[in-house]
Amino acid sequence: MVEESLRRELGPLFACREEDGRVVIVTPLEYPDGDLMEFYLIQDAEGLVVTDLAETVATLAAYRFDVESTPKRRKLFEGVLQAQGVHWFRGELRLLVESEREIAPAVIRLSQAALRTTDLLFTARFGAGTTFKEDVEEYLVEHEIPYQADYKTTGRSGQTYTVDFYIERKRQPILMQTLSTGAPSYAEQLVSRAVRMWYDLRRINGRFAYTTLLDDCEKVWTKEHLEILESLSELVVWSERHRLLDLTGVEPKG
Repeated sequence: MVEESLRRELGPLFACREEDGRVVIVTPLEYPDGDLMEFYLIQDAEGLVVTDLAETVATLAAYRFDVESTPKRRKLFEGVLQAQGVHWFRGELRLLVESEREIAPAVIRLSQAALRTTDLLFTARFGAGTTFKEDVEEYLVEHEIPYQADYKTTGRSGQTYTVDFYIERKRQPILMQTLSTGAPSYAEQLVSRAVRMWYDLRRINGRFAYTTLLDDCEKVWTKEHLEILESLSELVVWSERHRLLDLTGVEPKG
């Protein structure tokens, strides 16, 4: 049975069941609204396909987020698909498999594609044509602050993190993570991820200073969010972004 094979190959955190003539694969990964990601093994005109049946984009739509709304956003999305070899068809994330032994690896790749796609919400500026991360990068360029985007580093647990910005300065370099969302329910997840990352990285050594840059254009952050972020990092809000110049030692332009 396909279900038994998938349970064996994917492990106990994944669940499988047959429903309406297709196999439903429930992953341990969550969408921003807390629902578990589910994928479906179906037979169609192309052959055997693992698909999300457009649930990923439907979830993003609930947050007013469209992966095709701007060229930059589309480019980011296409990069996610290309990295995992996933196809985009009528709103679905899909992978064609030629044999049963390819199903489990396809589920893993589709899981990563769905997770990375929903992660685009991390930097979303709702109702704007750019992402918050892009606005921050433009600010760094404008003020000639030396930086590297998407800096990879490893925490004490062994997990590798991609931090939004590495900022060079004479004393400790800064690792800076940006947080932005228009959805209060997603703000909690963003803060939780940032807290886990900062806690894990701080256990390594004192090589870096840590900064969280919060988009305060949307009133979704609670007092508790601010307090816990401040306990692990230097907290800067976008409306007071001039503070970044003090932190980096760069003279204001103009």
